[in-house]
Amino acid sequence: LLLVLTTITGKSSDHSIWLRAAAQRGYRVCVFHRRGHDLPLKTPRFNIMGCADDAHAQVSYVRSKYNKSEFVAMAGLSAGSGLLITYLGRYAEETPVQAACCLCPAYEMNIWKMLDDKYPRVASHMLESVRNQWVRDNSDMLHSHDSKAAKAVERATSLSDFVEAHAPFTGDGSHTHTPTHKAHTQTHTHTQSTHTD
Repeated sequence: LLLVLTTITGKSSDHSIWLRAAAQRGYRVCVFHRRGHDLPLKTPRFNIMGCADDAHAQVSYVRSKYNKSEFVAMAGLSAGSGLLITYLGRYAEETPVQAACCLCPAYEMNIWKMLDDKYPRVASHMLESVRNQWVRDNSDMLHSHDSKAAKAVERATSLSDFVEAHAPFTGDGSHTHTPTHKAHTQTHTHTQSTHTD
């Protein structure tokens, strides 16, 4: 098995060339999508960098479906690299993953400010992409959960502002003004993709 953690707004079709190459080499490839990737959110919870608990649920589900696989590898692409490291760090004792690789990793979270300052056109495009990915079609749900935070993500004028503003929706529990909700995790598989919503 080759489990793939995508870029911030990536999906399986974005990486089809190298996914096909991996399949041709004998890997059963499964792309893990974050909450809000390709499907609307079912709960007011999302994290643009991904959630290790969701990744763990996805790994467990896929492992149960393909329990005869002798080798399990994981690759993180760009932002998926951060999720890969977080997942492996948190679930080191439980994970069936035997090998992992970070491809094009971001080494620090200050990248948002750096993109805003040095590459404003790229940052502007990314800001609109993440806002379209998670906020546009989920606005009512986000407002009903935390109207102040929803307004902040809608009005963010930079990537670094968006990242900070979306923190109450990440579900990490460190934001005292936001009620903590246990999110219902449902894992879907189709066309070699796994979604957690």
